[in-house]
Amino acid sequence: MDLGSVLGATFSIGFMILSLMITVGFDMPALMAYVDGPSILITFGGSIGSILWGLPLDRLITGLKSITLTFTPPKLDPKGAIANIIQL
Repeated sequence: MDLGSVLGATFSIGFMILSLMITVGFDMPALMAYVDGPSILITFGGSIGSILWGLPLDRLITGLKSITLTFTPPKLDPKGAIANIIQL
């Protein structure tokens, strides 16, 4: 698992929540004023719908499968890279 991806996701979500909590003074009912069900449905539903509309299904599935590449470490081949550089 790529540590940078996990840290990036954790920091981005954490700081968004922290900034909202600081804004409303750590008051949970006031924090819920930022949550609006219909807006969430429009945002996520519209995003998913436009992705489905704009991409063929096989490309969408391939793209979703490639998300796992973010969280897997790269396979490094130093000797192959050196041979490739020398060949260039």
